[in-house]
Amino acid sequence: MDFRILDASAFYAGVPFGSASDCYTTSLVYEEIKHIKKNHDALGTLLETNRLKIMDQIKNQLMLQ
Repeated sequence: MDFRILDASAFYAGVPFGSASDCYTTSLVYEEIKHIKKNHDALGTLLETNRLKIMDQIKNQLMLQ
């Protein structure tokens, strides 16, 4: 299974939009980049198809949102 952990710069570079890999990011990064390709709902499509997953660390554990 191929996956990528992305920061905001990866979204600005278009990494998840041109890749078939599953991508993970945090809610803080998502809040920063959610305006990207908003007119095309590209992030919504990635979330709906489970190609983008938002995870946050809570006390040494990861919480999947």
